[in-house]
Amino acid sequence: MSRSPVGVPPPDAEQSVPRRLAVLVPLAVLELLGGWEWNHTQWPPAAADVTVPVIIVITYVTLWWRWRRPVLVLVVVLALGLTSLLMPTYHPAFAALTGLYAVAARRSRRVSLPALAAVVGQLALVQLTYAPQDNLLGSRMVSAGLWWIIAGLVWLVAYRFSGQARALVELEQRRAAAVSAALAAERIRLARELHDIVSHAVSVMVLQAAGGRKVLATNPQRAEQAMVAIEDLGHEAMDELRRLLSVLRSAAGEDAPDDVDAPGLEELEPLLRRTREAGIYATLTVQGEPGVLAPSVDLSAYRVIQEALTNTVRHAGARATARVLLRWQTTGPQPPTLGIEIEDEPYAGPDATAAAAGDVPGGGLGLLGLRERVAAIGGQFEARPHGRGFLVTALLPAAPTPAVIALPGEQLTGDVP
Repeated sequence: MSRSPVGVPPPDAEQSVPRRLAVLVPLAVLELLGGWEWNHTQWPPAAADVTVPVIIVITYVTLWWRWRRPVLVLVVVLALGLTSLLMPTYHPAFAALTGLYAVAARRSRRVSLPALAAVVGQLALVQLTYAPQDNLLGSRMVSAGLWWIIAGLVWLVAYRFSGQARALVELEQRRAAAVSAALAAERIRLARELHDIVSHAVSVMVLQAAGGRKVLATNPQRAEQAMVAIEDLGHEAMDELRRLLSVLRSAAGEDAPDDVDAPGLEELEPLLRRTREAGIYATLTVQGEPGVLAPSVDLSAYRVIQEALTNTVRHAGARATARVLLRWQTTGPQPPTLGIEIEDEPYAGPDATAAAAGDVPGGGLGLLGLRERVAAIGGQFEARPHGRGFLVTALLPAAPTPAVIALPGEQLTGDVP
């Protein structure tokens, strides 16, 4: 048996009993008044006269389940309607049309069209066999034709309803899928943010704590510096977590504080300073005329450098070298870009010691998250071994350097690009 169109709900399958009765009882009354010649019944009524209202009641009780088993219910209704061929005072019509409506609304056209043909066939039999002695065949044909037109209209209305309901369901499914995708993307974004915030801070704090513990007895001043660095890192991590949570509260409809600015390239110097304090020789080189980055691109640029330096701290060992290069391309026919390169190299001296694999916590998902983050803003990302160390590169979209426009009465002190 063909199933109903996916997702199309039965119009009244979940309605209350009073509402369902409000539909079926009037139809049953119409069937009793219009489909049964009760005025020809003798009194006291014979058994054959009582049979007709009993059949009508059974028919409309069957229609109670028309939305859950529409085809089966229509077959039963049509079979009960054929009993009119044996009872001249019974001429059913409304029950078959009611069952047809349910089939057309709940089943595919491949099923509902044969149902329409079956209903039309029954209506033809009822009308052509109903014949008072003065009823001409032409009048009966006209009556049958009218009922056929009504059946066709019932089928068309129900089928159109089915199409509209299916379109609404598909629209709702697409909306739900879009919401689900947005929530998944937001969860991924928040996971990246949490990883970047916690991973860098904890990695450097662990190394600072380890270094401070080793020199606590011999160099208290150096140990104190390590404790201060740990405190600063803790405060910074808490500030960033507070910023992230404020964004979440704002998305939930609560008021967010004003200090929710995400970090960007202007925070590179503190990042490099913390990396140096962790024992890494970190340098920064800027080439080209700096352009303008969108906030999301600025944050991604910072996170790329932060994650690369965090991996250097974890894996390259003490006294490793990390070279950060920012290559701005904001002039010329090509679209403005910012190229980022972070290359590290472990210390190769005679007393070199590599970082232990399990010394610093790490999930190993940072580079994968960076690749997805950069791709989401239309950039390119690559991370690969390079010599004895590792090379991370990213190419991000930028905007040209903004022109400086002098206001009336002002003098420009430099060249205007």
